[in-house]
Amino acid sequence: MHTLLSLKEEERRLIDSELKNRRSAVKEVDNFSSKQSGLGKAIAEIQTKEGSLRAENLMREARTLETDIRDLESKLLQMKARHRHILNEVSQIQNSVDAQLSSYKASLALVETEVSRYLRSPPIRPLVPPSGTLPPFYALNPKRRTLEMAKEQWVIEQSELRSKRRKIDIEIEALREGGGVWQKVVSDISSFEKLLRREMQSWQLGSHLLELLNGDSTITHGRTILNELDDTASQLETSLQLAEQKNWNLLICCIGAELEAFQEAKRLLLEAFPMIKDGNISGAGSSNETRELSQSPQEDVSGAASRKNEDSNKLPPPAAENNMAPPTHSPVQSSRSEEDDEPDPAWLLS
Repeated sequence: MHTLLSLKEEERRLIDSELKNRRSAVKEVDNFSSKQSGLGKAIAEIQTKEGSLRAENLMREARTLETDIRDLESKLLQMKARHRHILNEVSQIQNSVDAQLSSYKASLALVETEVSRYLRSPPIRPLVPPSGTLPPFYALNPKRRTLEMAKEQWVIEQSELRSKRRKIDIEIEALREGGGVWQKVVSDISSFEKLLRREMQSWQLGSHLLELLNGDSTITHGRTILNELDDTASQLETSLQLAEQKNWNLLICCIGAELEAFQEAKRLLLEAFPMIKDGNISGAGSSNETRELSQSPQEDVSGAASRKNEDSNKLPPPAAENNMAPPTHSPVQSSRSEEDDEPDPAWLLS
């Protein structure tokens, strides 16, 4: 139980780490998008600045002055000087604009190169099993990937990780609560088995006295076992009702199987001890009949346990991480090996 809890908590820690990585990746995508948008806007502003409009106006003025030069010879020198000055100013403005555009375009090219390298080798591994199919973003040709696609993929993975985190939290809580229920079931069954073993041993040791007691010892042992069996079955029914309320399906199956075995054991005990149901025993009976009664209950109960073991072998085996499950016993077989394993509580909850 503690090992499974530690495993689930480690899984939750890994998921938290993956969530952190994806939050960082989303922030990086947002930064790249912001850089692209800012640089594009700056380039557009530079191209529409007043400098470009002023250069165009000055060119028109230069052409006008050239016409005036021809008309006004007296002002030729002044107009030529003005003309040279205007042309120089136009050249300076144009050079300034070209220098700014070159700087911003170079920065944009560097960002696009970095984005291409980032999308070609994303820092986040996809959330798919080794034999599974890659998500569309990772399966796509790296040259066709975009920042928007990367952001969409990692936002989806964030949602999946949050969903897994919530499920793991629910499983951890269910393990803590359902594990206690299962341990109580195991404890109740073990207590009954101890009583059954003790009564059978006492019965076998005193079997040679049955003829003298006219079956009274048989009735006493049978009633003791039957009463304890009824009490244990009632406790199992209570645990089964709780498991049904919590929708712990596998726990419902296991407790139901144990309860069914108890009901079968009760039927066999009543068949072996008809005098318990009748409340008396008719006549002293022969010594052979008395000896048969001293042996048949244990054999019948053991037979029911053997049938239950065959049915339990049909259950799906637990996962590798649950191979450290605690041992348990059949509720109706006093001689079952102590090495049999109960399913881990993790397999009893869903």
